[in-house]
Amino acid sequence: MAKTSLRVATIRQRHVLAAATYCTHHHLNLRSGDALHLAVALDIGAGIVTLDRRFSAAITALGGPCTFL
Repeated sequence: MAKTSLRVATIRQRHVLAAATYCTHHHLNLRSGDALHLAVALDIGAGIVTLDRRFSAAITALGGPCTFL
């Protein structure tokens, strides 16, 4: 299942810069690690599955695909 469900993505400078920008949007209430995960996911077109309500709201606010469990 992991071979078909997971994808390893390389973190690039553009991801770090995007994450830093997301963190300046204080209304999103994003932690830095979440912001970096979100930046990579948005860049590669991946959806995020999370149990974190705050993270889910931030993803949705930025137009990303999210499944909240």
